[in-house]
Amino acid sequence: MILNDIYNFVKELKRKYKTCNPYEIAEMCGINVFYDNLGNVKGLFTIDRRNSFIILNENLSDEMADVVMFHELGHYFLHRKEAALSPFSENSLYNMRSKFEIEANTFAANCLISDEDITENAELGLTTMETAQVLCVPHDIVLIKIKDMNSRGYDLSVPYIPGSDMLA
Repeated sequence: MILNDIYNFVKELKRKYKTCNPYEIAEMCGINVFYDNLGNVKGLFTIDRRNSFIILNENLSDEMADVVMFHELGHYFLHRKEAALSPFSENSLYNMRSKFEIEANTFAANCLISDEDITENAELGLTTMETAQVLCVPHDIVLIKIKDMNSRGYDLSVPYIPGSDMLA
């Protein structure tokens, strides 16, 4: 999927499901959500016999669980065919080298943060780190959101692009 289309796809999803709660969206889509001690794996999305599953590491904070949940929903909505062949497992979020991970990260960032959240905080003079703290999201999600906004015509400063080893 083209990255610009992900922003519009998320807008349509929010309208269709009338919620921004990833657990409610998963329930409405019939996705089974489980928690388990996954060690250093944050979460995974897989399909088994036409049943979709998201498994979250039970040791994640509530905020990080939401990030991982939206990321895995991104795989559900954008990469279902690929997941039927091999599960998407997250040892490290924010991998910006894989097309699938870039798309899932962009999906999560657009679900968690509105364009207005970013522009309002920028107008207040907040740094990206301060914006992340205000919005209670990881800093890298803010950076991914800004990168996505810039691809849609905004001109916002991005101090760096998250690498593949973030949160490893």
